[in-house]
Amino acid sequence: MFDSTIIPMAMVSSDDRRTISEATVTHGDGSVERTTLIVTKPDAAPVGNHYHEGRETFILVAGSGEILTQDVVDGGVYRRLVLAPELIEIPAGVAHTFVPNGPITLVCLTHCSYEDLGTHPWKLA
Repeated sequence: MFDSTIIPMAMVSSDDRRTISEATVTHGDGSVERTTLIVTKPDAAPVGNHYHEGRETFILVAGSGEILTQDVVDGGVYRRLVLAPELIEIPAGVAHTFVPNGPITLVCLTHCSYEDLGTHPWKLA
């Protein structure tokens, strides 16, 4: 049966670039699902500049910009224009930065808590 429980998203961070809200659900089997909503300000500087030991899935639901990615082992930097709606998969060990072209709204999904992602700074923009 479908569980239609609504999980409230609490604001966890806000600064001159963006506001981040988050909801984490831990299921009875111990599995975790984390949903993060990132809304950038109209003149936002790049957001990200890090990589994780776990993978992330982003959905760009509003706006446009550029995503920069770099495998932290082999080093090539890739730039790609992104335009909503767009699905963006970020594998483990790939640094990522979003360079907004005006305000953007991103939804980020993971199958672990943020703490378990193992976040490391990595300057791309």
